[in-house]
Order: sequence, then C-alpha cells, then structure tokens
Amino acid sequence: MHYRWVLGRVVDLCAVLAALGLTLSLCATAAPEPIQQVDCPTIKVGDRIPANANRYRQQLTQIAQSILGLNAPLALFAGQIHQESAWRPDVCSKYACGLTQFTADTADWISGKYSDLAANNRMSPKWAITALVRYDDYLFKQAGFAASDFDRWAFALAGYNGGWGWIGRDRKICKGVAGCDPTRWFGHVENHTRRAVWAKKENRHYPDVILKRWQPLYANGWALDGMICQIELRF
Repeated sequence: MHYRWVLGRVVDLCAVLAALGLTLSLCATAAPEPIQQVDCPTIKVGDRIPANANRYRQQLTQIAQSILGLNAPLALFAGQIHQESAWRPDVCSKYACGLTQFTADTADWISGKYSDLAANNRMSPKWAITALVRYDDYLFKQAGFAASDFDRWAFALAGYNGGWGWIGRDRKICKGVAGCDPTRWFGHVENHTRRAVWAKKENRHYPDVILKRWQPLYANGWALDGMICQIELRF
C-alpha cells in the first residue's frame, strides 16, 4: 500500500474515535503531511503591457470563459499571447504564424478536432485565441499526473511550445534519476531531456517566463483574479 493512503486511513480512524470520545495510541503520532507554500510572483520593474493587447482583452475574456467557465486563467492566457507574438496578429516566425503562433501541422490537427476551429485561419485573432484556449485545455487535461496546478500548467505550456511527445520522454528520463519526481516540473522534469541545447533552453524558458513574469503583469494590469501560482505540495 502507498504511505499516503495508509496515513489518510489512520487520520480518518482517529477522527472517528475522537468524535466518540475514544483514543488510540497510534493517533498521537498521526499528523498531516507538511505543505510547501510559495507566494505568487510579482511584477518585474519595467515590464509593460503592449497597447495592442487591449484590443483583444474582451475577446480573450469571452472566448476563454465560454470554453472554460468564469474561472478561466485569463492572466495566464494573456501572458502566453504576450510571449508568443507580443499581441501582433500578423507576425510569422520560421515555423508558425498568428497571434498565438500555431504551426501549420498543429493548426491542421486542432481544426479537425474542434468544430469552432474548422476555418483553420491562423491569421484570424479570434481563431488564434480560440485555438490557444482549446489547445491549452487539451494539454492541461493530459497533465493530470502533476503534483500541483502550478506544475500542471508548466507541463501544459512546455507541451504547447515543444510538443507533448517530449513531455512523456522527459518524464521517463526523470523516473530513472534518483530524487527526480516525474509529477513535478520545476526542479525535476525540467532538468532532464535529450533535446538539443537550444531547444531545451527555449522550452524550459517558456513556462517559466509565462507563469512567473507575464502572468503577474496581466493579473495586476488588467485586475484579474485567479493567478496560477500557489504551490501546495504534500511530501
């Protein structure tokens, strides 16, 4: 049996006995597992929200909340668009285009998976924002193994940037390394990969800068609640 499961059952039994006015010697040693709490990051001096971002604020809010509900992580999505294109809908890199920088292959895949993306138009801001929210949600669900929502979003964002297949391969490497927890991104899986040096640097920077730098910028600048940052890991 797993230690956490056994501890949980002991704690449950102790609670029942206490309610009945009874005690058990084992109950004196049973205690909740310690929790590591990390505060939310703050804005970096000098960072500014691009003026162009305000053109798409309402559209992002409407799309994200229509798909994920009122608790959609708007600051995270805004920070991701900031990182992808700095809110420029007509920009193209070597491999990707649009506000949310979808590659042609990923755009083809996602346009076939979701009916509201059937138009497959990477240069349309509405399509691009919808595709980002849909893809992030898909990846977040794939990362259900993560130890916390903070790690879960980090896995999802790394998958968005470099491909989900790499997440599985990197976690497999982590499992074979003493002290590496495959359910945690920061300080664990992020340190292990067989990618090229440049690819690792870019991919590891991506979730870090979005969660810790751009997300707080939009949470503050747009007065948004629900920033994904509190880590609660039980050891």
